Amino acid sequence: RLYHLGDPSRGLASCASCHGADGTGVGQGNPSLIGQSAAYHAEQLRRWRAGERYGDPKGVMHDAAAALRADEINPLSEYIAYGPVQSRRREFQAECP
Repeated sequence: RLYHLGDPSRGLASCASCHGADGTGVGQGNPSLIGQSAAYHAEQLRRWRAGERYGDPKGVMHDAAAALRADEINPLSEYIAYGPVQSRRREFQAECP
């Protein structure tokens, strides 16, 4: 729900408004989220939230991450990585050592 709709009552924009409904990014400066693990997304959201990650000139990601409750980060990260469009991250093939 947060990914696609955000939470206007908290001033939380949807992730899809910048990263696209399918996570491929919308326009310049809005990167694709495809191919990263849930753990990666969760860590990045925590870093944005804590002010440890920079590079967003308008502070959109900091503001969005700061509006998230701590208990929303992991489920949101899992949604980004695994559904409804499965992550396109390639898994190791069975024959790989």
